Amino acid sequence: MNTRTLTVTGKGHVEMAPDRVVLSFSLSAESYAYQGTVEALNLKVEKLRAAAEGFGASRNQLKTSNFSVMPKYQYHERTREREFRGFTASHDLRLDIPFDKVTLNRALTAIAESGSNASFNLRFTVAETEALKKRTLQAAVADATTKAGIIAEAAAVRLGSIVRIDYSRMEVHFVEQDFDVSPMACMAPAPPESDIEPEDIESSVSLTMVWEIADLP
Repeated sequence: MNTRTLTVTGKGHVEMAPDRVVLSFSLSAESYAYQGTVEALNLKVEKLRAAAEGFGASRNQLKTSNFSVMPKYQYHERTREREFRGFTASHDLRLDIPFDKVTLNRALTAIAESGSNASFNLRFTVAETEALKKRTLQAAVADATTKAGIIAEAAAVRLGSIVRIDYSRMEVHFVEQDFDVSPMACMAPAPPESDIEPEDIESSVSLTMVWEIADLP
């Protein structure tokens, strides 16, 4: 006798307010000599680290994500030759801090006033990503179970044991928001506070559950 089954897809969607913000910085410097280029870049990095200390972060929290020094050349059409024009260096860093508006505004003000001329963007996230995934899975199972109960009742059958559960890769969507510091903002005596209200972090998943079904007694 073939086993009768009921297959239902459940969807879970959970939103959580961000409690962390990742600041990604990009610094650059140019000079003719290699040593001068690196020293100019290091001076900007030092100003950024000092600014981080100013809003309560430690110097070591600024982590390098990319560093490069490249020669520059200028091509001349007339001679069809490249002329060496010095070096350009770049240093990208990341800083992960707790998110609240007061702390974030202190950070933005300190960076703007640091003289580092750093460009940067913000990425809002949550500290407990695994907890968010767990809640999303629970929501998807609950959704599938509710749907299965409704269908079984309407079809006048009884749900039996769960035969199988299949679920797709969970996707946690991180909302990114850019914040650019202009030269004018850096020169302002008192940079204005930014009214940043990030969107909630969203997590979604779909799964399929299969139950045995039987006729009602």
